[in-house]
Amino acid sequence: MDPSVFLVEREKVMPLYFFHLSFGDHIVPDDEGVELPNRSAAREEAFAVIRDLADPEVAGDPRRWASWFLQVAKGANSCACPSAARPSRS
Repeated sequence: MDPSVFLVEREKVMPLYFFHLSFGDHIVPDDEGVELPNRSAAREEAFAVIRDLADPEVAGDPRRWASWFLQVAKGANSCACPSAARPSRS
């Protein structure tokens, strides 16, 4: 098989990652998701979301998000790499 055909087909089946926010029993689900090539890219996207939540110019008071968690899920039901979403100022 021609390698360029494989790459085109591979791009078509990029995994869909969802970024859900939660605080206790309150969950803000990501209903759309984002196509990303792999878990590393999903992790970087999660850190970008956390940085945005910590930026007062983007999300207002960063303390508002201090006890929230960001869960990254690959596909509709599986958890890929959950991470605490405690925004930092770095």
